[in-house]
Amino acid sequence: MFISSGLIIYALLGWQQIPIATLAIIATVFLYPTILNRVVRLAQGRLGQAQLPPMRPVDVLLLYVALGFAWIAGGCLLWLVADAIHPLEADVIPFLIADWGLAGAVSIVAGFLIGGLGIREVTLSAMLGQVMPLPVAVVVALVFRLILTVSEALWALTLSALTRPKVRITQKD
Repeated sequence: MFISSGLIIYALLGWQQIPIATLAIIATVFLYPTILNRVVRLAQGRLGQAQLPPMRPVDVLLLYVALGFAWIAGGCLLWLVADAIHPLEADVIPFLIADWGLAGAVSIVAGFLIGGLGIREVTLSAMLGQVMPLPVAVVVALVFRLILTVSEALWALTLSALTRPKVRITQKD
């Protein structure tokens, strides 16, 4: 869903064929639950787990909406970073959101195929090179990656501190 949602964001904001993108979204929402339910049932059968209730198209649509907001937030953060390094007009925000969606989808696919190391940054640099000089686009992609890595580490530390048990667990002999 993460890959397809990134591609949908790109199709809606970065691609000029809106009617085709709309049809693709509708088809995805209705076809995806069928495919996903089969894969989940197969995995649960092999693992010997109880069957979960099947996903409905409305469930998939809600997940796409949530992921859409995540892509939009990431694209806006990308614009803030890019604008701090190289002044950009606010009218490129939809383009940057689309770029972030495409770069994320490509990096996940590449992660399965070739290890994915640096693929997101290369894709993002190439896409950003359309609205700023390429050397600046590379710097923006690398700084954005650094910011995301630091923020993920801070979130992990915060959640670890918040979920730590209040009482020490001792081992009994």
